[in-house]
Amino acid sequence: AAIEARVQASFDALADRILPVDREIAALWGRSLGASDKHTDDTGLAATARIHRLILVTRNTTDVAGRGVTTLDPYSASPRIRPA
Repeated sequence: AAIEARVQASFDALADRILPVDREIAALWGRSLGASDKHTDDTGLAATARIHRLILVTRNTTDVAGRGVTTLDPYSASPRIRPA
């Protein structure tokens, strides 16, 4: 019960920063997976970023290449934004 309370408190504190996977995101995610079944989670993140026109901050820029999303690798020697 204590863990559940902490998890719920975290969700409540971050509620304005959590993006739901809605029908539009799910459809794009599914179409993207149809082209390649690799990197399922990264594909979902890319779909979410693309729909919301966000920059996807990820170390796995090659996993989302060609998905129409702008990326930023914060772990590179000289981080830079890579347009879609």
